Amino acid sequence: MRLKLSQSMARIRIFLDDERPAPDGWTLCRWPQDVIDLLKANPENVEIVSLDHDLGDETRNGYHVLLWIEEAVVTQGYGNNVSMVLLIMALYGIH
Repeated sequence: MRLKLSQSMARIRIFLDDERPAPDGWTLCRWPQDVIDLLKANPENVEIVSLDHDLGDETRNGYHVLLWIEEAVVTQGYGNNVSMVLLIMALYGIH
């Protein structure tokens, strides 16, 4: 699936949801792999990611994206910035 970015490549806001439309200014993804593909292609350009947990497919959900981000930060230095680490900490409730 080819995703159309809703904004210039400067900063991307990713919205994962299988039913609701994305808010204005956000790039809609229907499946976790779509989010991961955007994250891989734009590691320094992602501003924020909104992850829906209750997708139609019970085997994949927003949590799988979080697990991918966590692994990529630790094993690949993904994003190479503090914001990804802070995102993981916020999602896990670590203060």
